[in-house]
Amino acid sequence: KLLGDGIGMGPAVGRLALGLAILHGLWILPYFGWLIRVLVIVWGLGAMALAIHKRARARAPEVVGTLSGA
Repeated sequence: KLLGDGIGMGPAVGRLALGLAILHGLWILPYFGWLIRVLVIVWGLGAMALAIHKRARARAPEVVGTLSGA
């Protein structure tokens, strides 16, 4: 929202670069850099797990009434 509505590859790359610059700035903090790295890794793994879970649930067929006996 702060960077405005950007559609396309250019704004996406700009947002990625800004995010990586912010993370790099946080990682070089003397006492909290390692904690921020761990939090970013956990957050990223959680996002990947959620994406895999959503994709697996979207592909699962619904089984309704297959054992009705008729």
